[in-house]
Amino acid sequence: GDPVIAFDYMPGLVVYLGARSPVFPFYVFDRPLLNCFNLNRSERPLRPYLVLGRPMHESQQSCIDAFDFPEDFRLLARLPNPYAPVYARWFGGPGMEEVSLYAPLDAPVRATRPDASVSSTEERSGGRNAP
Repeated sequence: GDPVIAFDYMPGLVVYLGARSPVFPFYVFDRPLLNCFNLNRSERPLRPYLVLGRPMHESQQSCIDAFDFPEDFRLLARLPNPYAPVYARWFGGPGMEEVSLYAPLDAPVRATRPDASVSSTEERSGGRNAP
């Protein structure tokens, strides 16, 4: 399957999509150095799809050598997270109300569900200014 990196404790989503998580089975939002260690050992070029439950930390962005985020990506959609209250209760973090899906700029555009749209006009224009 396609490489998919889900940064917020979502390895089950990667499996559900029939994708593969490069190098490591799951990536943890609040462990940027561990994420970078694993990602920077990956085969190059790495052109993953990204799933973010929260905006990526600047420290995470700066230590990844395998790709440049957000420069190498376009925002596909922001979807409501039906598990937001559960996530907050069991993991003790913010509710993660939305999940943002990003594709590499060079990935083919595929048809999407009509309800899987981005949440603003600016983001629909390419996602360059998306968090």
